[in-house]
Amino acid sequence: MRWWVELIGSGFELSILGQLRSTYSIENEGQRWFLVQEESNDIGREEIRTKAQDLLDLLNGALVTTGLPPVKIGDKIGRYQEDGARIQMHLVVLPMSLSVRPTVWTATEEEAYKKSLADSVSERLTLAGEDATVNKVLHMLNTDFLSWTQMYRVYEIVKKDANIIKFGWATDKQLSNFRHHANDPRATGSDSRHGVHNSPDPPGEPLSFTEANTLIRRIASEWVKTKL
Repeated sequence: MRWWVELIGSGFELSILGQLRSTYSIENEGQRWFLVQEESNDIGREEIRTKAQDLLDLLNGALVTTGLPPVKIGDKIGRYQEDGARIQMHLVVLPMSLSVRPTVWTATEEEAYKKSLADSVSERLTLAGEDATVNKVLHMLNTDFLSWTQMYRVYEIVKKDANIIKFGWATDKQLSNFRHHANDPRATGSDSRHGVHNSPDPPGEPLSFTEANTLIRRIASEWVKTKL
């Protein structure tokens, strides 16, 4: 069978994914985009959804580490009939993710930029197939924002493999402040990794949830680059 899942995001990111060549394809019809894949056997709607989400997690991790926002599964999922007609099987309602085109170019410049980004995403997907640790991190980076616990897990994985400070991805002060915020409920409340603080004082410098996400995503992205 051949199944499809509608994707939601900006045409810019989706068109980049559309240039990838694998066992799946990202296809567009007018303003709509679909993740499409062939299966040797018939599978049910829940298995399609699981397969699509697992694949999209990896694709989004590759997008994020290339500096692009993730895309989402839309509200429709189904299969194709033998005549090519699309049949809806299930509704999957997830929030829409929109991004803004980074700048305005000529058509030639835009296509060249898209090709460059598609190559970068493809390199990361190839790497994920060869390196289980990279694969794990890309899956973890699949969403718009990571929780404090998720951020800390990414940090721990990268820290074990590379000297973050030596590479210049962050300073010791920045990392110390991040760890303090992630672990101290006085700073991050119920989202903290710990229920009880272990240090006598709360963090001395503020670090917002968004700033922490930016820091960890930058560290992870730079780490992935060293693997390419």
